[in-house]
Amino acid sequence: MQIAAVGDEAFVTGWHLAGVSRTHIATQENAGRLFQELLEDKELAVVITNTDTTGMLSERLREKAATQVRPIVVTLSKGAEEDSSIRLLIRRALGIDLWANEREEKK
Repeated sequence: MQIAAVGDEAFVTGWHLAGVSRTHIATQENAGRLFQELLEDKELAVVITNTDTTGMLSERLREKAATQVRPIVVTLSKGAEEDSSIRLLIRRALGIDLWANEREEKK
């Protein structure tokens, strides 16, 4: 199971530095094709993107991304806090809590 990040260069660079190896820079020209390919990729469990990138997609593709179970698409907004809903979505998609060991180590 893999995680991919899709967005502008700054967005994907941050995720790449955080350890996400599958990063894709989306532009107005390639966003639709790129998202379609990722949504059909059986290796992916989670696709992380932002509202700027989803704004480049057709309504049909945005709806598919919002309702598809796997890979689950997590869309972050610029004003988003570090919130547990993202953690819950990722845990639901992967079946494990990626941050569980980190929190246990801090105790």
